[in-house]
Amino acid sequence: MRIALLTMVLILSGTFSPTVSAEQYYKWVDDQGVTHYSAEKPKGREASKVEAHNPPSSSQDKAMERLEKQREQSRQERQAAQEKEKKEDSSEPVNQERCEKHRKNLQTLNTTSQIRRKNPETGEMETLTQEERQAMIEKTKKALERCNEQNSQDD
Repeated sequence: MRIALLTMVLILSGTFSPTVSAEQYYKWVDDQGVTHYSAEKPKGREASKVEAHNPPSSSQDKAMERLEKQREQSRQERQAAQEKEKKEDSSEPVNQERCEKHRKNLQTLNTTSQIRRKNPETGEMETLTQEERQAMIEKTKKALERCNEQNSQDD
C-alpha cells in the first residue's frame, strides 16, 4: 500500500513538474547570420536547445481583432471620402476659389516630377506612382472642365 501511494505521488509530481511541461525548441543561426527558432532540430546544422517553461502566450486573436477594426475604419474613411467627392462633383455650384485650386494642382502635377502626399490611412508621406499621378491629372482636368462649363453657363 505504501509503495502504491509512493508510486502515485511520484507519477503525479512528475505530471505537474515544470520541467516535464516545458516545451523543447532549437535555436540556430543560418549562413546569412539570421537566428531561427524551431520545434524541430534542423538537419545538417548545429543547434542549441531552448526550453520554454510557460506555454507561448498568443495575442493573435487580439491582433486580428485590431487589424479588422483598422480595416473597417479605413474602409469607412474611404467610403466617406468617396461620398464627399461625389457630393463635391454633383451639381453643386462651382466657385472660383475651387477652380483656381484645380488650376494650381494641375500645374503642379504637370511640372513636378515627384509628387508627395499624406496617406489618409497611415498619416505618412508617400510619393505618388506615375499611374496615380496620371489618374490625378485626369481627375483634375475633368474638374476644370466642369469649372469651365459652369463659368460659361454663368456668363
